[in-house]
Amino acid sequence: MSYRFINEFIGHSRYISRSISFLGLDKQETFLKNKNELGPEWYYCNRPIEYEFNQLGHRSREIDDLDLNNYFLVSGCSMTAGIGLEKEHTYHELISKDLNITHYNLALGGTGNDVIFFNLLQWSMTFKNNPPKFVIVQWTDPCRYSLMSKEHIEIFGPYIPDPILVTETSNRYFFYKTQFFRKMIKKIFTCPIYEIGWVTFTEPEYQTTFYSDCIYMMPTPNDRARDLTHYGIHTHRTWKEQLLNTINV
Repeated sequence: MSYRFINEFIGHSRYISRSISFLGLDKQETFLKNKNELGPEWYYCNRPIEYEFNQLGHRSREIDDLDLNNYFLVSGCSMTAGIGLEKEHTYHELISKDLNITHYNLALGGTGNDVIFFNLLQWSMTFKNNPPKFVIVQWTDPCRYSLMSKEHIEIFGPYIPDPILVTETSNRYFFYKTQFFRKMIKKIFTCPIYEIGWVTFTEPEYQTTFYSDCIYMMPTPNDRARDLTHYGIHTHRTWKEQLLNTINV
């Protein structure tokens, strides 16, 4: 993933105002392999996916197309970016349709909670006179993090390790850092905030401490997106229903 600062936000610098057919773990070679193995009955066999990005490099509508008097905000990692899914099947698009409220999606695949926090903070400052009706934050793996220069954002984490920082001790630091982000978000936004917790099995004691008050949205068994890694259409429908039972507009 190639991320940079675009008009003060972090976004996909490669895909500004572009539409592409594959992204992240949803690779063309993987798709062709799965298509050959799963055959014509596979849902995605002859069903293309388009990843359309706006001027900020986000898989979202343009800000000019957002009703700033009636909208909600969502952010997260690839689960919320909708990797491997048609945009209309993501849980937040379904919520937007059901509530008849426009929304903006800040989610960027592979990024950590520092990037999630940064873009939410930037949004709150940029649109302080037009706050959202509510915010959905899908926190990701606390051990993902970014190194930021003036132009480039480099992503690290358990899957792209930095041998200097990713240790047992630093993992605890990242959990505490996420707790800081969670507290700050509540200071930044005065509207309702719905937090989705990250399920991890490597640090259960920290998960219990830091995410016990979050919404946990479990996947539907055997339900996968086109990349066969991310959760699929039925899971996102379930998440939509679970969130709608919580959201108070």
